[in-house]
Amino acid sequence: MYLHNGKEDYQCWNFGQQNEIRHQYLTEVNKLRAKIADGTAPNNAGNCPQGKNIYRLDWDCILENLAQDAVDACPTTAPQDTDQYSVVFNETTLTTCNPNPLLKKQMSYWWSEVETVGLDTNVASKDGLKNFAAPFFSRAPATGQPIYELGTGCTDASQCTTYKESKCQQTTKLCRAGYPTNETVAPPPSGDDTSSTATTTTTTPTTTAATTTKPGAVESQHCKGQETMNTDEARDEFLKVHNECRAKVAKGGIRMGNGISSRACPRMKKIPKYDCELEKKAYATASACKSADPETENENWFTTTAATEKDAATKAMESWSSEIATGHMLQATGSQNLLQPSLNIRHFARMVWDLNTQMGCAVKKCSNDWHVVCHYGPGVGRLGSPIYFMGPKACNQCLDKCENDALCLP
Repeated sequence: MYLHNGKEDYQCWNFGQQNEIRHQYLTEVNKLRAKIADGTAPNNAGNCPQGKNIYRLDWDCILENLAQDAVDACPTTAPQDTDQYSVVFNETTLTTCNPNPLLKKQMSYWWSEVETVGLDTNVASKDGLKNFAAPFFSRAPATGQPIYELGTGCTDASQCTTYKESKCQQTTKLCRAGYPTNETVAPPPSGDDTSSTATTTTTTPTTTAATTTKPGAVESQHCKGQETMNTDEARDEFLKVHNECRAKVAKGGIRMGNGISSRACPRMKKIPKYDCELEKKAYATASACKSADPETENENWFTTTAATEKDAATKAMESWSSEIATGHMLQATGSQNLLQPSLNIRHFARMVWDLNTQMGCAVKKCSNDWHVVCHYGPGVGRLGSPIYFMGPKACNQCLDKCENDALCLP
């Protein structure tokens, strides 16, 4: 999440969501977490036990995309939890065209089950408390497992121990995350003293290329014979997000790292289809399991940990597209919007190169990390060349049709 002039700019490329709604959810859940930290959260009798080492949540665009996918499916029952995340769900009837008042109450609705079911003095999870517990865990805790650590909210940084370099927000008694370590603090398992800290130590293995293929791989509908290079779910995600990013850039108005809004592109082309031949080139780079970005002119490269190829693809594109929030383009009157090394936006630029219509990507497991590579058409990302042609508005120079007032159809 980025802050500009006191207003949140979450830098998420999901057009099904709005920053106002993101702000409502995030503000409300952190208010409720702060009540646990200061001991004022209501229980079914009195208040919930006070908790320590309670962290302020930050918005995650990847989790938002997963939630959006779930909402778009219009489920009538709660989607199932996975090994990586838990889900809270509610279906209701709108009585007005403006959903915002209802959204403001939604987090409190999920949280309020503790006032009915009740939280015991050992803060153990039990039936009926899943929606209350989920905001504390990556997954809802098992029955009998403590939901959070007993203690008092932080007054200084030394009491925030889950992440190194954490800080204490004294006004709320919430911790603010620094960065993860190999020693991860978590509430102890059921039966232990819940006022103590449990520490799990993990080791980081050496990165080596994975040589086995996935058993029982489903035949690809996009790139037959290339099932080990990517999945169709990831291929669809690559194409969708690239075009969403290109459409947003084409319309202009993106806040750049220098505080200036980007100019529109009148001829930004849509990438019409996924390119399986370029995927082969991307796979050649990904399967080399390099330890650093090779900085190939028309390739984007990224490494990450993730549950699936699609998740890795999403993380990669979030990283590439967000470069513009800290870097910038040279778009003053008389300039040509040329790509230069000092701008620090080479991955972003390759995604939005205006005349490019070709893209193929690969995702390869190298030990515990996914290596994500996208290969683009000739000339993309060439230093000293224009990223895109600037003009008064999107689609102003389309030769034929324009899609969504943003992208020229090739």
